[in-house]
Amino acid sequence: MLAFQHGSFYGRQAEAPAAKEAIAGAAAKRLGGRPVIEIRFDAEVRGRTVAAIEATRREAERSAKKRRAMSHPAVLDAIEVFPEARGKIDVRIEDD
Repeated sequence: MLAFQHGSFYGRQAEAPAAKEAIAGAAAKRLGGRPVIEIRFDAEVRGRTVAAIEATRREAERSAKKRRAMSHPAVLDAIEVFPEARGKIDVRIEDD
C-alpha cells in the first residue's frame, strides 16, 4: 500500500494505470511476486514526511533503549547505593 497526502501531486501520479503497472512490475522483479497496488490518500499521513516518520521511529527506539538501561540491575543497584542520583542519571545512547 502506498499512502499519500490527500490530493498530492505524487499521489495523483501514482494513481495513473501506467504508474501502477510500473510499480507492480518493479516490485515483482525485486520481490519475486506481483503485488496488488493500492493507492490511499490517508489523513494520518497528511503533512508527515518519510523523514519525520523515520525520526519518530528512531526516537521511540532510543526511548526504549533508555528505559531498558534505566531498569538494568546494575543501574538499580547503583541508585540504591547512591539514592541522591535518582532522577539525575543521564543515559547516553550511541547512534548505530
